[in-house]
Amino acid sequence: NAVQHGNGEDPRKRIFVRCAVTSSAFDITITDEGAGFKPDDLPDPRCPENLCKSSGRGVLLIRAYMDRAEYNAKGNEIRMVKFRNGQPPEVNGVEGRPC
Repeated sequence: NAVQHGNGEDPRKRIFVRCAVTSSAFDITITDEGAGFKPDDLPDPRCPENLCKSSGRGVLLIRAYMDRAEYNAKGNEIRMVKFRNGQPPEVNGVEGRPC
């Protein structure tokens, strides 16, 4: 998505990837150099008029499979977190950050 939609397949534009893997979570942030987008403005791929389209399901799949998905205000960066047990680890009853 960052290559095709974010950077418009422009080979001069870069993609930055930061990730951390711990015993409790996988945490990845991907940033492109594109103009960004608003995830909530995307058409719903489950609507009948979108079912046969060959693309447009990425954000839906991210929301379905990741425990956290956060976009920056510009919409050109996403941070995704997948917890090992489906929920953040707790430290002394307080939710902790995985990375």
